[in-house]
Amino acid sequence: MTKFGTHFLEKRIPLNTKSYLPKPPDGYCFACGPTNPSGLRMEFYVEEDCLYSESFIREEHQGWTDIAHGGIVSTILDETMSWAVLYFKRNFIVTKSMEITFVRPLEVKRGYLCRARVLPTEDPKEVKSQAVILSGEGKIMARSLGRFRLLTVEEMKRISPRDLKRMETWFALLSKA
Repeated sequence: MTKFGTHFLEKRIPLNTKSYLPKPPDGYCFACGPTNPSGLRMEFYVEEDCLYSESFIREEHQGWTDIAHGGIVSTILDETMSWAVLYFKRNFIVTKSMEITFVRPLEVKRGYLCRARVLPTEDPKEVKSQAVILSGEGKIMARSLGRFRLLTVEEMKRISPRDLKRMETWFALLSKA
């Protein structure tokens, strides 16, 4: 995987200072799971009020020849925004909506950096997040704005008791990180 030495366009970050966040138990998520053979295997770290993800787009993730499928680009944006909300809010969520702007095509067989931050919102049942994908040279490739519905423990129990337990375990791991 390509390792990045810059945070957006602002400053140089020594590669050895990154502390990657632990992953939820079971590891089969398409976007972040390390055991899914078809997945993106995204890695995440936090600096100040932003969450960053690294991903490498493999050849099998293409749409047009040598270009990442738009669904893969959308997945990277959604997953990074979701992790930002989960990390900073420590609340169960589901994606409510996403608005995506594809600025430049993402080439396959390359690594990309995505940055997300949580935005203020007036709705106590919703959180907004924005994300941008950058090339290794710092060019903006895509950006998004997402809205996430906050879920209560009772709603999570109804939706998926298994995922409720997984996420509670993961939140505890994050607290120790």
